[in-house]
Amino acid sequence: MKILLVNQKTSLNRGDMAIYNETLRLLRRSFPESCIVMTLRGREEENSFPDCTIINSLESWVVSVDSSGQEKFTSPLQRIVDIIRLMFFVIYYRMSGRKIRCFFDYKKQAFLDACASADFVLGCGGGYLYDEYDSPQSVFSELIRLFAWDMFVLGEMLVPLAIGKPLVLLPQSIGPLRTRLKKHIISWIVRKANLTFVRERESLYLLQKLGCSQRAMYMPDLAFGLPEGDRELAEILLKRAGFDRARYSFCVGMTAIDWSAQQRGFYRQAMYEQSLVACIDEITCQGGAVVLFAQCATLLPAWNDRIVNRRLKAAARDPQHVYLVEDLPEPEQLQSLYGLMNYFVATRMHSAILAMNAGVPVITIGYLHKSRGIMREANLAEWCFDIGTVTPGELVRGFHRLRLLTVQDQAQKYVAFAVRSKKALVVLLQLVIERRAYCVH
Repeated sequence: MKILLVNQKTSLNRGDMAIYNETLRLLRRSFPESCIVMTLRGREEENSFPDCTIINSLESWVVSVDSSGQEKFTSPLQRIVDIIRLMFFVIYYRMSGRKIRCFFDYKKQAFLDACASADFVLGCGGGYLYDEYDSPQSVFSELIRLFAWDMFVLGEMLVPLAIGKPLVLLPQSIGPLRTRLKKHIISWIVRKANLTFVRERESLYLLQKLGCSQRAMYMPDLAFGLPEGDRELAEILLKRAGFDRARYSFCVGMTAIDWSAQQRGFYRQAMYEQSLVACIDEITCQGGAVVLFAQCATLLPAWNDRIVNRRLKAAARDPQHVYLVEDLPEPEQLQSLYGLMNYFVATRMHSAILAMNAGVPVITIGYLHKSRGIMREANLAEWCFDIGTVTPGELVRGFHRLRLLTVQDQAQKYVAFAVRSKKALVVLLQLVIERRAYCVH
């Protein structure tokens, strides 16, 4: 059986990679004879997945990043030509049942060949089906955005569906959606997909509002229950960062992002960073240490957590008690690092998930409804602050409350529930595959 995994972004975001690794682990265990093909934006990352065939994602047709971190976009004309060729492939395949060569570029043709030969297509779990705009756009602006970018993000699901391949969307966060065209397209994808799993009920409510929730159901994020790495290696990585746990009465892990660089219309980055610095200062004042982890470190500055981490350390009152872990270990190893912390203040949602897996009490700062939703599912909503409203005093008070805990019982119960849920997910995937095989024969 040939399985095509679509909409992977980059393994340099270790939160995303935790999802990829756990997805592959489930597939290998449940479908050991399957041949798995994955799309990735950067082929240079293929060594991270040695047992899979890696092909270029449609996003890589639009943009590439050079060694200096500069994005290079293809011309608008080239994008339109590529979309026309994709449409021609779909029409020809539907009429003849056979694939056709539409691209001289073998990297682009590889995606079409993978779609045609796939028995089953899985949309990667995560949070990529949302709008970056804070307010509705004009129809003209929406059309430009659609053909310039969105068609290439959504195309990895649209093309397989259009040629009749079964599609299942693994646990997703969907929304916010503010542009009309994108709402219609995502609604169509969800209606046509065999199953859509959502990882929090905010997304399910959105699909219900859009009238496309008939085949949607709740399922926890796949990174819950990720196996842990080597604790001894984790200790070595901390020592490499200059951190000695014996010097401190407690230690707090922290992740941060530059949300203003990623989200149009977000203007509270300075207040968010001030809140984190206030929390850092409170921790060091109480005799603790802060370890800032770079969970995402791509060539793009906006998605390089090392940059914002360095700003936070420089702004701290006692930077000698603030440590930077700039290594990018595997997600399982990162989880073992988080497990060495006494508490965790997480902006990257998957740093919270990995910390919960390791049994560490967490506070989250949510930048999309996925954070609030996932924390609510775990019965931890009181520990989630909004990046758009959080203040220094609020975050410090939240940390004072967190220090009263040695364990978050709700988190451990939810992790156990999420692990059990994966068994149900596998059964549902098997049913979809068996039904497909029955229909074909």
